[in-house]
Amino acid sequence: MDTTNLDQFSRDVAKLLFTEFPQWQSLAKTERAEDGTTYLKLDVQTPHESSTACGLSIITPYSEMIVEFDYYEGHYGGQVGDGGAEAAAGFVIDLVSEKIPVISWWKDSELVAWSTIMNGRPLLPSNLVGLHDHVRVRSWKGTLNADYDT
Repeated sequence: MDTTNLDQFSRDVAKLLFTEFPQWQSLAKTERAEDGTTYLKLDVQTPHESSTACGLSIITPYSEMIVEFDYYEGHYGGQVGDGGAEAAAGFVIDLVSEKIPVISWWKDSELVAWSTIMNGRPLLPSNLVGLHDHVRVRSWKGTLNADYDT
């Protein structure tokens, strides 16, 4: 993929991700934001063993990276104060290397909340989760997957 027409943040994210995952270059597309800038759009199918509801989706509009995986959605970039392109790409690298699984909480089959798990604990504090009766954990290769009722 030729990244020269992408905005700087998107170029930086693409360089970092394609260095780690060169096979993803063929999956990359560009999209145009409302302000006319061009950003990266990347959809990657997860391994079958991950048993996710949806694969990995990455878009980088307005110097922000939005990541979706299973029922998780996260926003990364300089404007959200988490280190810019390096931190954004680092999150994806950690997700794919099974260092970070995602978690979602459910009540009567309705999604209540979602987060990531780092160091064995959800990043979202339990007092922000709300009432739930089921917890779903998913990881890239499925080795950390779990479903349990609460």
